[in-house]
Amino acid sequence: MLDLHAVSKPMLGVLVSTARSSIPIGEPGFCRRLIRTGRRLGIHVAAFNAEGIHPEAGRIDGFVHRDGAWHTCSFSLPEIIYNRCCNYREGRTARSRLRRLASRLGRPCTFLSGSLPGKWQVHVTLRHDPQLSGCLPLTVQFSRDHLRDLLSRYQGVFLKPQSGMQGKRTLCLQYQEDSGEAPLSLRGRNRNNRPFSHTFSSFDQAYDWIAAFIREQPYIIQPLLNLHSSRGHPFDVRALVQKDGKGQWRLTGIAVREGEPGGLTSNLHGGGKAREAADYLHNQFGADKASSVLQKINQLSMYIPPVLESRYGRLGELGIDFGIDRSGQLWILEVNSKPGRAVFTEIGDQAGAAAAVARPLLYARHLMQRQVPAAIRTGTLTTSQVFS
Repeated sequence: MLDLHAVSKPMLGVLVSTARSSIPIGEPGFCRRLIRTGRRLGIHVAAFNAEGIHPEAGRIDGFVHRDGAWHTCSFSLPEIIYNRCCNYREGRTARSRLRRLASRLGRPCTFLSGSLPGKWQVHVTLRHDPQLSGCLPLTVQFSRDHLRDLLSRYQGVFLKPQSGMQGKRTLCLQYQEDSGEAPLSLRGRNRNNRPFSHTFSSFDQAYDWIAAFIREQPYIIQPLLNLHSSRGHPFDVRALVQKDGKGQWRLTGIAVREGEPGGLTSNLHGGGKAREAADYLHNQFGADKASSVLQKINQLSMYIPPVLESRYGRLGELGIDFGIDRSGQLWILEVNSKPGRAVFTEIGDQAGAAAAVARPLLYARHLMQRQVPAAIRTGTLTTSQVFS
């Protein structure tokens, strides 16, 4: 095991979920790129999970990638922690252990970015802003009365967990025309993101099944919007916004995520594909409308982060998902404080892919400089070298 307690460079620790593999860390590819880019920026990067935090021993056990292979390592509390743990229970355990470790060492525990609460709370925050309220679909918390009401007013409803990610455990309930004894159709994705479907003979039967599926997990309900391409593919637009080396919000890039024909979601983890945004929207809506929509996406992507920071504290990066219906109406679907960035690699946007990895490191260095200026070496890297 490599001992990194005496490492001279400032350290960024990447907290990830536990994985069932020889290297038990989630997002190993992303961590590998962070480690490689960190070397060029003068920042030591190591990945770890909740199990590797040992407050009583005053150390963290994690992993670094060197010479083409992963190695175990041990280190003290990093100057900055980049929280990429998407498992709620693991994340809670990790934060508790990190606080204990920080208390034992008499050092601050500083995260690169705060987290957002559930989808309902974020929706309420955005809805109160007059510049955003018109772009938000009607959203209510799950209940029998709300489900019945929205189902009676719209062609169908979409249900998703307040803390869900990657399209898992989402549901779509619709009335079917001329369906005989089964007027209600349900499509969904399970916890493993695999699709399923059911039909029901009554609202009560459908509600009882959904309530059993949801159990006690908080859900939200929205009208089923027609967010499909002309060929019947569900699609949305992902915008990645990140803070740069000066702590300023920057739009790293945007890309379309397109799902399978007739599918429920467009998430890449659910089988979706990434597409270049400008060409895709031009084909769907024509040049003028596509240009107008892209301009509004750019504007909203820069407007939303300060709104959320004013309510939830300092943030470092956000993934903002937009839907566009067949009339060209733009909808704000979701904001995620632990966004993925695979879309840029998939569409061949090398500059966007490199920036998506480098900006968390540049922002971490900015925070480190504010905390311990003497410990940071500014170096001579130019912007072109950082993002090459």
